[in-house]
Amino acid sequence: MATTKTKTLILHIDPVNKEGLRLLAEKEPRSLTPMVEVIIRDYCKLQNITLP
Repeated sequence: MATTKTKTLILHIDPVNKEGLRLLAEKEPRSLTPMVEVIIRDYCKLQNITLP
């Protein structure tokens, strides 16, 4: 897998949604950042958005 530079994203999130994210990440198991990346990738696929 090719290594790419990462960008910083500051995210303000409702505590209930953060807990949901934590529970999803724990179930995978992943940390929060990789879990957010998976969610974004999966949602883009669902919406037929092609990412590079």
